[in-house]
Amino acid sequence: MVFSSRETGASGVGVRSVRLEMMDLDDHQVEEFIHGELGDQANAMIALLDDSLRRLSSSPFYLVKLIELYKTTGSLPGNFASVLHRWVTDHENRILWEVRADENDVAIWREAAEHLAYKMIEADGGDAAQYALPRETAIRLLTDLLSEKRWHSPGKRP
Repeated sequence: MVFSSRETGASGVGVRSVRLEMMDLDDHQVEEFIHGELGDQANAMIALLDDSLRRLSSSPFYLVKLIELYKTTGSLPGNFASVLHRWVTDHENRILWEVRADENDVAIWREAAEHLAYKMIEADGGDAAQYALPRETAIRLLTDLLSEKRWHSPGKRP
């Protein structure tokens, strides 16, 4: 049996799958989790959670990412766009140093990630960010971007 939060695409091959969906955390659960992870530093982080970051922290995935960011920097960016920018930059640095990716590939990845982040923010009219895009939407957006930029071969930019 396969447990996943995504569609497994394994139908018809004898694999039984169950789709699990994580419910958002309420404010009390968020604060309890932060206290469990940060101990004495928890209240300082909680004080930095404005409405936008509280909404973001209701997702368990994003909450863990925010805590990691706080542990590393001792602060939190002021909005969702800044959080995304920080994650993209940190991920980019890890790719360059850990994987030793080609700088052109990293530049393409950076532009694609920024494009998706912009579309997520734009999705709700700019007032509030959409914290997830449907897979099909993300694929379409990236395909359109790659075609527009004529990035057809990894590692090669026109």
